[in-house]
Amino acid sequence: AQDTNYAARKERAVEPLWRALESVVPDVRSRADYVMTASPRTHARFNRRHRGTYGPADTNFADGTTPVATNLFLVGDSNFPGIGVPAAAASAILVANAMVDFGTHRALLDEMRRRGTLQAGRQWCAEAPQRWPAEAPGGRVAA
Repeated sequence: AQDTNYAARKERAVEPLWRALESVVPDVRSRADYVMTASPRTHARFNRRHRGTYGPADTNFADGTTPVATNLFLVGDSNFPGIGVPAAAASAILVANAMVDFGTHRALLDEMRRRGTLQAGRQWCAEAPQRWPAEAPGGRVAA
């Protein structure tokens, strides 16, 4: 059973994160539509993570390009290249690249470019500056 002080302890633990965010966006708490505070206990219970941990289960985790069963590939933070959203996304890219040969990959990119759906590279950034928030000194996003 969960102890009665658990929720209060969890809120105290997240307070330094709020203060760090507030140093960049002073009214961040009032801007948040939904806040869900999690702890290792939360991750263990709802994400089935051993003791609430993240990352590879051991040092011999899958490289993502070798199927663990016929047409079943593992991607995400438990696989190479590791934890974090960019790394988890990269694991999916590695699998996608392993599933399609270079010629087919190139043809798909050319087709996306022809249709105007390839949204990457310097040209896209230059043509869509209104999508980027203004930056304040030090690279921080201006409020």
